[in-house]
Amino acid sequence: LEKELENGSFDPARIRLRIFLSHCLGEFRLPTNIPTLVKAATLERDLAEVDVRLAALESLAKLTQNVGPEKARGDADLLDALLSISQLREDSPTLQHRNEIRSVAAYTLGVLGGPQALDRLAQMTLDSYTNSRFNAATGLARHGDPRAVHVLLQMLNPDDPMVVAGEKTAEARTNKRSLVMRNGIRAVEIFSQKRTGKELEELLLALEHIESTELPVAIKLQAKETLLKIR
Repeated sequence: LEKELENGSFDPARIRLRIFLSHCLGEFRLPTNIPTLVKAATLERDLAEVDVRLAALESLAKLTQNVGPEKARGDADLLDALLSISQLREDSPTLQHRNEIRSVAAYTLGVLGGPQALDRLAQMTLDSYTNSRFNAATGLARHGDPRAVHVLLQMLNPDDPMVVAGEKTAEARTNKRSLVMRNGIRAVEIFSQKRTGKELEELLLALEHIESTELPVAIKLQAKETLLKIR
């Protein structure tokens, strides 16, 4: 991958190869792969490299899990890169991909953990881009951080219009809401393994409400099963 990045070609075939190699590096338990993936995640000489950046960020999350977050946090450049990428913002319609890059960085920060990462995720729960907020809340929930709760409640609310903001069709809105709610329910289960008390009770009440809605049966069953596991 290092050689491909140095090659700098934007030929579609070379870009696809970089994406493939980025995904491959995350499958190993080798912290020595982190610097190369950080380079791929931060390099954007052309819009063609956007998908390489996304693949590298996803791979960094997987690699962090494989080597262990504590060991991955030993690479200071990784945290610095993720913090920097998480602040990447673009309102231009032609550069909206940067919002999604920021969102994936939030997910990777959640896997990495540590005080600085969690503090940044807490800030990102106020992000203007919904996917960034949801990934930030999911990352905080992974560590039992109560700063996730207000966004998790939004994710679990079947009537919240912001969950599907920006989706153009009824089908897209339905699919987005289902995905967000499923992720929210899973996040509550993870949160419950780390935290009890009134924050968890708020989330459990939201799960109870899901059972009485007109949502798809699969989502209602997931909410019910999660309640049974927790209680």
